[in-house]
Amino acid sequence: MTSDSLSTAEASAVAAELDMRPSIADLEAIAVEFGIRDGMLDAAIEELAHEWAANRFNDGDLPELEFWHAYDQLHDEADENASSLNDGGVLVQLQVLSEGCTRDALRSLLRDLLTPA
Repeated sequence: MTSDSLSTAEASAVAAELDMRPSIADLEAIAVEFGIRDGMLDAAIEELAHEWAANRFNDGDLPELEFWHAYDQLHDEADENASSLNDGGVLVQLQVLSEGCTRDALRSLLRDLLTPA
């Protein structure tokens, strides 16, 4: 076995983790469970898109542009991306928010997002 290969236990753990990711049916059920309607997750998607833009900016994306021009362009793109994702509806939003999450982690995130402060 090479150092790049997974042991049987590691492969089983990865498979178990993949089984825990929410399916489309899971996302639909979670939307119903939380009573999520259009618009309820818009702010979370916008925040996430701008977090991605900030990471890209901090990683030096668009080095050919002046500092503030790069910042503005990346955050303008974030606005456009968030708008497109939000226009896709609740299921698209849940797919984005659930990236890398288990069903339980998504439920926890949604409780945090949807519970008034």
